[in-house]
Amino acid sequence: MNATVLRAAEDPFWVDAVSALLWLATAILAVHVVRAHPRGARAAWVLVCGFGILVVLDKAFDLQLWALDFAKVVRDMLFSDPQVQQSLEFDLREHRSELKAAVLVAATVVGLGSVVWLVRTDRGMDRNRVLALLGVLGVIGYVGLRMVPGVEERVSQLVGWAIEFACWSCVTLGLALGLRKARKQ
Repeated sequence: MNATVLRAAEDPFWVDAVSALLWLATAILAVHVVRAHPRGARAAWVLVCGFGILVVLDKAFDLQLWALDFAKVVRDMLFSDPQVQQSLEFDLREHRSELKAAVLVAATVVGLGSVVWLVRTDRGMDRNRVLALLGVLGVIGYVGLRMVPGVEERVSQLVGWAIEFACWSCVTLGLALGLRKARKQ
């Protein structure tokens, strides 16, 4: 029984399809939460909603792959242009992994910093929003960390899905509680 469950869990199509459906349900819930709150108290919910929609689009169209392809085009342009190479103090080709890690860490810090800034400035911040935003932070942090060279090979797919499910649970629970609170008011 356990071997069957683990084999099914290691099947990327099955788990990815379920994950996509779960995030789609969460994105739909997030739209309802945004609509249920007054204009001045929607900022965190709009962020969570936008994030949910982005995850659904990523699951459907693999936006991470598009971003990676774009980064490769930019990298190839930088590495193939001799004028750019001569104007730099060091050769980019020799520092590819460090450059990739620096860009990924910077993008992750910007994403996390944006969420932290929103938490500090949203006047309607409550436990429900914090819970949903904690899930968002978890996904952003995990995706950013997973893209650092050498990390993805050390984390199994099953552990990655468990992390994503835990983050999804935080987002969905925060949204459900936020919708319930908005409807009581």
